[in-house]
Amino acid sequence: MANIYGTNFNDNNSYTVSWPYFIYYPELKGTAGDDYIYGYAGNDILSGYSGNDTLDGGTGADTMTGGSGDDVYLVDNSSDKVVENDLVILPNGLHFYLSQGNDIVKSSISYTLPAYVENLQLNDAAYFGNGNNLSNSITGTSAANYLSGLDGGDWLYGGAGDDRLAGGNGNDYLYGDYGNDVLIGGPGIDWLRGGGGNDQFDFESYSGTNTDAILDFYAPEDTIGLDVGGGGNPGIFGIGLTFNADGHLSAGSYFEGSFFNGNAGQSSGIYVDTSNGYIWYNPTSGVAGDSYHFATIDPATIVGGISSLSANDFIAVHYHS
Repeated sequence: MANIYGTNFNDNNSYTVSWPYFIYYPELKGTAGDDYIYGYAGNDILSGYSGNDTLDGGTGADTMTGGSGDDVYLVDNSSDKVVENDLVILPNGLHFYLSQGNDIVKSSISYTLPAYVENLQLNDAAYFGNGNNLSNSITGTSAANYLSGLDGGDWLYGGAGDDRLAGGNGNDYLYGDYGNDVLIGGPGIDWLRGGGGNDQFDFESYSGTNTDAILDFYAPEDTIGLDVGGGGNPGIFGIGLTFNADGHLSAGSYFEGSFFNGNAGQSSGIYVDTSNGYIWYNPTSGVAGDSYHFATIDPATIVGGISSLSANDFIAVHYHS
């Protein structure tokens, strides 16, 4: 393994004047092995080439290219640039970018992953963490974070603190862990685990096929949020449901029992099938076949059993207003 260190100037293939001499600071280049490359101060260019490299530009606006291998990028400046791809040009002129390795950015600032980088770990005071169109792994800090997977099948971990996790498109796994967390699966088949604290599982979309699974639920503390929109937009759950003044679902819009699903012309409302933990939404009374299965809670994982659920565990939220 090679340890490669820069200077306190711009190590970026440029000339710097230090009177009475002209001093040349080259690009910091790695080897074919596993390198640790550190730029110190200045706006540096770091290239790892092959191997599993760690690239740390230090202070300044740095450009870091890992090359092939599983690389680690340390980011501390909003102007830092991470490059992780190869341009492949075919004889017919067609071209495409090729991702290289399984890479991670460890960022002490809020950060959005660039293309072709899979993993993000937030450190220090970083708050926002966003993925890309790949299947990302995004890890928060011990403080409050807002993590968003965007596209792809993502794994989001909030850690301690009151976190907000949004899976986005794709089949995602969200784990809030400690703290009072908000988990939003989004489109796709998602797995939601709140962990300790008063957690909220929000649903702003539903489909008869893409249902989310709530993996832990404590009825006295956790809640399920239903998007009812606002400002003239009814939202996803804004038809056929009534809510109390405090935002909780009214008792008249909640039904619970074995094989309850709201179909066959039953009243509009939220239906919980106690035989399997399926949660259904029936928007219109008297119309058969319009119920939607939007979530599942494994009865074995509910503290107090599935019979401990009630209308008070569902609240109105406003995403589409």
